[in-house]
Amino acid sequence: MRRWRSAGRLVDVGATTYRLASAAVGPWSPVMAACLDLDAVASHWTGASMRDLLPARPWVDVVLRRGRSIGGVRHLRRADVEVRIHTSTNLTSSDVVHDGPIPVTSVARTLMDVAALVPADLSPKALREAIDVAVDRGLATDPWLWWVLAERRCRGRNGVTNFEDALRPGRGWDPPRAGWSARCCGCSTPAAFPCR
Repeated sequence: MRRWRSAGRLVDVGATTYRLASAAVGPWSPVMAACLDLDAVASHWTGASMRDLLPARPWVDVVLRRGRSIGGVRHLRRADVEVRIHTSTNLTSSDVVHDGPIPVTSVARTLMDVAALVPADLSPKALREAIDVAVDRGLATDPWLWWVLAERRCRGRNGVTNFEDALRPGRGWDPPRAGWSARCCGCSTPAAFPCR
């Protein structure tokens, strides 16, 4: 491998990740490299921009899978890209989907994660607009978004209040009563809750 690197056949794209020098570099190549390098999942702003819910930013947001804590959001520089690393104590397999080869959080989980970026990186109005776009394009439904909120709500979780506030005004769908869960009918993902 050293010979290939010194000969320019391999290009470093992370601490432990390389690409062939002859391989095409696309707009999502830094995202894939960060996910491979950190064994992470594209999330937050990056997950939203991959689905055209928010404009692309010059950084890559990833979330580490369960049990890999680094103590808060950390910033790393990989190749020529800043990587913002988030952690989660409850990133389940139903929260992770693939956009081509790139692991990314589901649309509902992405929107909930984006809510944690209000007001530092995003306005409440922009969050509501991203939710509206996702629903209008059929990427999410109001019941599914409320279900994800109910399932992932916990003390100290960033963005819960922002997400709930964004779901409430003028959405035309009432929130479920306290303690409601889609699992009460025995199925983990009813048809009203798309798995994207």
